[in-house]
Amino acid sequence: MRSHLLYLLYTPVCQYACSITRGGYGLRRAVINSISYLGSLPTIFQNLGTADASTIVGHSPFLVKDVMPVLQGSNHPDDSALLSIQQFMAMEAEGTLDLIVTLLKSDAGYVILDGNKRVVAFYEQRKQQKSDGTALPVFVIAGVG
Repeated sequence: MRSHLLYLLYTPVCQYACSITRGGYGLRRAVINSISYLGSLPTIFQNLGTADASTIVGHSPFLVKDVMPVLQGSNHPDDSALLSIQQFMAMEAEGTLDLIVTLLKSDAGYVILDGNKRVVAFYEQRKQQKSDGTALPVFVIAGVG
């Protein structure tokens, strides 16, 4: 757990690592066993290129299953995000993708806080393989008390 806290300190969500060390949040491990459930999780992506989640899919943010169809559409490209996910997909196919994923649990449910592109790549690879049996280990941050 300590290594994950150190990892989080160097991410855009570093404030959660500080809150965990102060006791405001807790950190635990979990496993997601269903690709369909993984696809239903919200990402942090409100927009992909010029595509606004509320406008395109009717809710915000984009869910994991929404990301690639939007990125592969010709109207709202975010070439950088698409390329990153495609690279992660290739790494996942080779078995070299380091899946470091952090979820945030709130009253509204879970959201992928860190590792969004990696999760999309993992999801898309498993979907292409028609495999729903692979476990995805994650870290979960949740409020204490």
